[in-house]
Amino acid sequence: MQSNDPESSLNALLTVPEVWGYAPSPDGRWIAWTWMGVSTALSVHAAPTDASSTPVALTLNDQNAWLVSWLPDSSGCVIAQDTDGDEKVELFRVDLVAPNVLHRLTERHPDYYINGGDLHPNGRWLIYAANFDDAGLVIEGSWIYRHDLETGERLPLARPAGATVYPPSLNPQGSHVLYYRQDEHPSGCQLWRVAIDGGADREIFNAGADRKVTGIWLPDGQRILVRAETDTHYRVGVWSPQSAEVRWLVDDPARNIEEIACPSNSQWAVLHESAVARYRPTLLDPDTGESTRGPAWTDDRSTVIPVAPAADGGWTALVYGGQVDDLVRIGPEEGAISLSRAADRATVSAEDLVPAEDFRWHGDDGLEIQGWLYRARGEAFGTIVYVHGGPTWHLEDRFDLTEQFSPGRGSTSWRQTIAAARDLAVRTRRRSKSKAGAASSRATFALALRR
Repeated sequence: MQSNDPESSLNALLTVPEVWGYAPSPDGRWIAWTWMGVSTALSVHAAPTDASSTPVALTLNDQNAWLVSWLPDSSGCVIAQDTDGDEKVELFRVDLVAPNVLHRLTERHPDYYINGGDLHPNGRWLIYAANFDDAGLVIEGSWIYRHDLETGERLPLARPAGATVYPPSLNPQGSHVLYYRQDEHPSGCQLWRVAIDGGADREIFNAGADRKVTGIWLPDGQRILVRAETDTHYRVGVWSPQSAEVRWLVDDPARNIEEIACPSNSQWAVLHESAVARYRPTLLDPDTGESTRGPAWTDDRSTVIPVAPAADGGWTALVYGGQVDDLVRIGPEEGAISLSRAADRATVSAEDLVPAEDFRWHGDDGLEIQGWLYRARGEAFGTIVYVHGGPTWHLEDRFDLTEQFSPGRGSTSWRQTIAAARDLAVRTRRRSKSKAGAASSRATFALALRR
């Protein structure tokens, strides 16, 4: 991408593939993901984890499509597709052997919202959340449904009063559904489990009305890995049906665990742990509590998120930072092999991208603030500041269209096109959940005004 023409530069950046979500197949032989940038809409792709062939486009049309889940036998995926961006998705099955042939699972153009979509091992029942009641009327609450694909019957398994952004999850045996309620407080959520016939609907864990809890089935389909909010941090433990309690494995205020994952073909759980605005994931043995680092990677700048063990050895992983998003296989001997072949699709290279610099300053209250600095190529004549107030997420060293387009060129035509002074983008994050956070945000704006 060597062009001083802003339109050409923008068009090139728009073709950079971005991974929006991914999931390994239950047998570990495939990985599927949602891609932005390879067509006019979001699309779903899959690739074998042994790198034996190029990715397969499971969907490729003019409507946005998202990966929802894998079929229990790893033969294909459940995908969601909306109409002209209305987010009222329809669910489809697509098979690996017949890509881009969508088999409809739910009705056309619904007036309600569907969240999730797990196919039962019997191939007949589909589990999802949707905001309609027994009479088919649109409601606020996200009810949990067992949809019979043969008869059309939709059996409510649970009737939460409030809406939730978290999808339900079916265990591998198909006996129970894990889901969330946000009925007590808008900021919090509670973890619940219900049987596939709608019985034994019970709360699994409640960290407090205004605190968040997330849970994922362990491969045995009985125990649940739990991540729960406390006053100072998130802790991680295992809930078992025998004790009906959580055995805490990680409970350390110095560790910032933002997400958890449990590959179905692994003894390890993956903890998405962050430090100074970078993910440094660890692997956790749910049985012993033993922790270890994830797959080795030689580039300290890159972020490596382990996904799952590949069927024939090594790990699949998402890699980003200083490059386009890439799904790779990291083997014990051969190193990293790209599965997504993302670099083959992009019209920009890593050398074309403006590198992010780790940038720090102190607020008026003395709190250190970390951000990412993107310097202009060419004459510097202004500043753009992007502020993220936190506290439950942070901005990363990862491809972003705005941060690459703004400082990418400093030519006269660049200035005329955007009609504003642009030098660099500072992406900030708040590193504390303390009361000093508000003062830190004010300090961020003050910095922008001083520079």
